[in-house]
Amino acid sequence: MSASASQVNAGSEEAVSEAHQGMAMLGQVVAQNESIDHAMSDITEVTAKLAKASEDIKGIIDVISNIAGQTNLLALNAAIEAARAGEAGRGFAVVAEEVRKLAEQSSHATRDIANIISNMGSEITIAVASADKARLEVAKGKDTTLHTQQGFKAIIEKLDSVKAGISQIAAAINQTAKGTQSMVAGIENISAVAQQSTANAQTVAASSEEQTASMHEINANADTLAKSAVALHDIVRKFKI
Repeated sequence: MSASASQVNAGSEEAVSEAHQGMAMLGQVVAQNESIDHAMSDITEVTAKLAKASEDIKGIIDVISNIAGQTNLLALNAAIEAARAGEAGRGFAVVAEEVRKLAEQSSHATRDIANIISNMGSEITIAVASADKARLEVAKGKDTTLHTQQGFKAIIEKLDSVKAGISQIAAAINQTAKGTQSMVAGIENISAVAQQSTANAQTVAASSEEQTASMHEINANADTLAKSAVALHDIVRKFKI
């Protein structure tokens, strides 16, 4: 029984140790969740800034596009005026045509940039939504981990209480075992005394039987003597007559 109590006590200590290890691992998970949460916050902040920058760039592109359109219109007007001027306006017409081409190129470039920024804006919007969703999942995982950590704390407290109770029980069982050993030793001593008493009683009984036999023999001899005395008495009486 004492060995079983020791095994149970050792098992409880092992359970407490494993619970503490689990608690430590949960602490690491909590720390990792905190790091992930901060990282996701940074990502969300960066993507939000990118989204704002994209909107700002769109505004600038709109301005450039308007300027390019107006420049193109001015170039067309200049070309018309150069044509009216005839030979004197031919050089100015060449310059106006080059300005118009540059305006058209600027307009095409701004449209391409606008398309790229628009696509980037869509990707940034998706990234922001994904980051927000990831933050929500991280927050849920964090809450779950914290609840699990609290559960482990409660389990450890209960295991510590059980361990203390088992230690007390083991000590009581050990004390009981010592008392039982003392009782067994006492019973063995009593048994030895009883056996000795039985042997002495048997010896006394044997002596009593011998004494009884001697008494019977003495009684028989006494009867014989009594009978002999009566016979002698009768003989003496006859002798007197």
